[in-house]
Formats: sequence, C-alpha cells, structure tokens
Amino acid sequence: RRDLVQKITSLAERFAPDNEWYVNTMNTVFELSGELVPAETAYNLMRLVAEGAGEDESADNAFRVFAVNTYLKLLEKPTLSDILVQVIAWVLGEYARLATIDGYTIEDIADLLTECIERPFEDSSTRGYLVTALLKLIGQHGLKSTTAEDIIRSYRSSRMTDLQQRCYEFEQLRQSPALMRKVLPYDASCE
Repeated sequence: RRDLVQKITSLAERFAPDNEWYVNTMNTVFELSGELVPAETAYNLMRLVAEGAGEDESADNAFRVFAVNTYLKLLEKPTLSDILVQVIAWVLGEYARLATIDGYTIEDIADLLTECIERPFEDSSTRGYLVTALLKLIGQHGLKSTTAEDIIRSYRSSRMTDLQQRCYEFEQLRQSPALMRKVLPYDASCE
C-alpha cells in the first residue's frame, strides 16, 4: 500500500492540471492513507502554498485563499490523519487572515485549532504544529483567547519537550506583543 500511495502522490505532483486540483487530490490521499504518505509530500504541498506557482502574485494569493478555505472546512471533520492536521495547522498559522468563508473570524479559527488539539494523534509532533499555529495567530493578530492560553498552559507540562518549549516560549513572548509579532510574522515561511 505504501508503494501505491507514493506512486499516486508522485503522479499527482507531476501531472496536476492546476494547484487547486493538486490540493484536493492530496487532501483525499491524506484522508484515506495519511499514515502511508511520506512527510516530504506534505512539505511539498506546504511549499506550494507558500511559494505559489511564482508567476503571478495575485494568482498565488487567490490560491492561498482557496487553500485556507479548503482547510477550514476540513478541520471541522471529527477525524483527520496526523499529516493532514499538520498541513492544515501550518496553512492556517501562516494564512488564516485570508479566510473568506462567512462566519470564520480569526477568533473562530483559533477556537477550531484549540478544539483540534484535544483529539487523539498518533504522531506526537502534530500537537506541536497546532500550538505553533495558535502562537502565530495570537502573535500576528493580538488575540486574547483564554481557551488558547489555557491549552498552552496545560501543555507546559507535556512529556514532549518540544511542545513544552513552545508553550514556555509563548508565555515569554506574550509579555511583549511587539516582539511576538516580529518573531512570528505573517507569511514568513520562505524567508
């Protein structure tokens, strides 16, 4: 099965008619066979969202809007593969402000991410992606989310040192909102 998934992702990367088709196809692959998809495939998808096709900035921005809206809808599903949640968290952490779906404010997106953190995950790094997305939203938009802060506080005592460190860093950065915006800038993944 792993070999088949790799062939499907490879063919999708090479022969995608457009970026939207590629995102939808990869989302389906992530949903059906998430544990079999190589991490490199997720990184390629995240890089595509960050860099776009590189020919036209307005088309790249429209593609990012499409990705954000697509991932917002997916995040409402009760179960998702770890790799898909990681991609969703990264995209929303970088580009949530581009959401154009009615009823989704930055606060709503932060709430969705905090709800998602409590789901069971197989990959221990998935919560780290979600916490980082929350940190970026709070840092970029100056959100005052007690739910997010409670989540951050509760994961300070996590057994995962990486997750612990992110939570402690958040608490330190929160004391200086200007510094937090500089450390966690909008759309800085390619810098």
